[in-house]
Amino acid sequence: LLERGANINGSLFQNPLEAAAGHGHISIVRYLIDNGADINGGHCRTPLEAAAKHGYTSIVRYLVDNGADINGYLFQNPLEAAAGHGHISIVRYLTDNGADIN
Repeated sequence: LLERGANINGSLFQNPLEAAAGHGHISIVRYLIDNGADINGGHCRTPLEAAAKHGYTSIVRYLVDNGADINGYLFQNPLEAAAGHGHISIVRYLTDNGADIN
């Protein structure tokens, strides 16, 4: 789709990176970032929020390692998303990497 001109950041509801991160598709997350997707962009939530909410630790780590704003949010911050859904390992990772606990 990208080769045919699809907007890598476009959507009415979720952008592609937000959707891939929130559904656990690490290979698609990598592909989209490698091709210029906005790592902090989103419509409902940031990609990091989406991955944290659904417990995708490897995607959370990948996004943070590639420059995602650990405290950025549209709906709730990634720490709130992980904590609210019981993803303790992600909570620890985020706090160990500078997430604001306040």
